[in-house]
Amino acid sequence: MQHCDPEKIRAEASRNPQERALKISTKRREQWESRFDELRRFHAQHRHCRVASNSKESAALGRWVSAIRREYKKRERGDKNQLTDERILKLVELGFDFHVHDTNWDQKYRELMDFKVRHQFSFASLAEDGCGALLCSFL
Repeated sequence: MQHCDPEKIRAEASRNPQERALKISTKRREQWESRFDELRRFHAQHRHCRVASNSKESAALGRWVSAIRREYKKRERGDKNQLTDERILKLVELGFDFHVHDTNWDQKYRELMDFKVRHQFSFASLAEDGCGALLCSFL
């Protein structure tokens, strides 16, 4: 007869029902929490959660952040994913941006419009000056 480990039973009982449904093991939950703590420290130091996936000093964290964004896109499409409501809430509370590429584009566009207003700049004059390629590379 096989004996059950009381610690494992208590750990399983305390798990979030969503984690149980997604079959997220205790080990995977601990790994997620460890990366989240690393992201929290990164945020405390840099005041943002935009970790570059090619960062030398934070390569593993950058890959994890990219994976989180991929999982979130799956969730938006209604596909199976590993993000629980609890995890999303923790990330949102930290200031995590799930759509960083859209946010960056919007920010650059606002900067471009501000520049246009400040300098009374017209896009037609840009084309006349032969600088249209620069604008096209942004757009």
